[in-house]
Amino acid sequence: MERRIGIDIGGSKIIIALFKGKKTIKKWVTLRPSLEKLKGGLALFPNLKTGVAFPGILDQERKRILKSPNTPSFEGINLSQKLKRNILIENDAKCFLLAEKRFGALRSKKNGLGIIFGTGIGGAFMENEKIYLGFNGSAGEFGQMILGNGQKWEQIYQERKEQKVINSYGIANLANILDPQIIILAGQGGKVFSKKIINNFIVSPLTKKTQIISSKLGENVVALGASLLFDNP
Repeated sequence: MERRIGIDIGGSKIIIALFKGKKTIKKWVTLRPSLEKLKGGLALFPNLKTGVAFPGILDQERKRILKSPNTPSFEGINLSQKLKRNILIENDAKCFLLAEKRFGALRSKKNGLGIIFGTGIGGAFMENEKIYLGFNGSAGEFGQMILGNGQKWEQIYQERKEQKVINSYGIANLANILDPQIIILAGQGGKVFSKKIINNFIVSPLTKKTQIISSKLGENVVALGASLLFDNP
């Protein structure tokens, strides 16, 4: 099985991991992400196919970072040019869903929704085994949903105000709009919700039965998904 490198650039840390299949062979972590730290960490790894998961909006060619509220120092950067490696880059939540499709809860399913609760809130939706990108390639910015008093879901979550209630509202909205077969949550915030509150706001009796589970692929799940990008052009 081919070895690959997966990189998870988050709002608070960078994880670089060398994978063989889903097995982590080597791992490096640093806090307070920056391009220089990323370069330094990557120098410790062999020059293999490298997938990068990034928490922001990318251009349609998936080469340049257009916007990233939680990692603004990366905005405008073409990582392939800066890192001088054979890399592919994709939104972190979409990488999360790729990992779940290959190794996790989506393996036997064609349709599913993933939500990551980290520094911010990201998401992705898979239909007929394909991740939906949207017309401009930026679909899945669930954390930007407006929930209560004109505030974004992500903003209220970061302020830690009524997290269980606000997370439940967000999940219920997505369930009503997308009617997913399964909803998979990652991160500590993914454990803070109420199925009772969610079901109070879901319209379809069938959608009330939708499975809502936590990812079981561990803390490297996003980096793992990034390592699979070369299999999912």
